[in-house]
Amino acid sequence: MGLPTRDDVREALLGKRQLAVFGEIDPGTDDYIADGLVMLNAASADPILLWIDSHGGQTLPALTIFDRIRISHAPVYGLVTYAAASSASLILQACVVRAALEHSRVHLHGVTYREVKLQYYLEEPDKFAEEGRRIQDFVFGVYTGRTKRTRDEIEALSKEEKPLFAEQALAFGLIDQIVHTREEFEALVAMPQKGDQR
Repeated sequence: MGLPTRDDVREALLGKRQLAVFGEIDPGTDDYIADGLVMLNAASADPILLWIDSHGGQTLPALTIFDRIRISHAPVYGLVTYAAASSASLILQACVVRAALEHSRVHLHGVTYREVKLQYYLEEPDKFAEEGRRIQDFVFGVYTGRTKRTRDEIEALSKEEKPLFAEQALAFGLIDQIVHTREEFEALVAMPQKGDQR
């Protein structure tokens, strides 16, 4: 018997009302999260656990995943198992509960727009710059809203390019709790539905 494929893992998680953002965030990740959220919301309004281990990826799919989590009737609880970097840290902020394992890390930085063709830069640089500023303002607004930090503090952290370990991320306001033990994990998974805290 070989190692389980990513599809095997996703199917097993779905049966437990769990989803995962693993690896590169791209349109395929968005499709998977969209389908999973629709299925799980149709089944019940019980909480959904979202495992996160990603160093980020494309901006537009991440923004779409963020939006889908925010409109989910079933509350989504995010759990960082190793890293939530770049756009993955934005997805984490969409979750009603933001948790992390003790030695995981959260890393944010300014928006990068890797999926835009070079031709767009060359032909319409002003429009590209305007769209980039709009997205960056939105993303920093999310971080300021969830962390209760100022825009200057968020910008300073993003420029440092410095990942925050769980204790630091908790102190900064990027997560709500640290999961140290199996008992704490089981309590997170069994957590009753909460009102929208976002």
